[in-house]
Amino acid sequence: MSKEKTNPELEEKEMTPEEMDQMRNNMVEFYTAQIKVLEPQAKYEELLAQIEEFRLRQAVAIVRYATVMQGPPQSKEPQIPGEEKLTPPNGPSDEARRPPEIKGPRKLKPE
Repeated sequence: MSKEKTNPELEEKEMTPEEMDQMRNNMVEFYTAQIKVLEPQAKYEELLAQIEEFRLRQAVAIVRYATVMQGPPQSKEPQIPGEEKLTPPNGPSDEARRPPEIKGPRKLKPE
């Protein structure tokens, strides 16, 4: 690839102190003008965040109220008569998965 620059406007040049001062003044004017736009936007975003927080608090209150109104937890027995619990919460035990003729403790294969 060629190290030669094709666009002379993109070349960096030394700036004189007067040009640096002018550039700084232009930047200060630009940012000052932008602050007038950004301050109302910041207030708008802050109000939106407050509204979202209030909605979240309301939803949490509704869930808490529903939990309280539900009452104490029911017994661990099945809700539907005849329904049996097929597996314990941690999954079937190793012994429960073995066929009936192999019940008992596991043994190593004889060599």
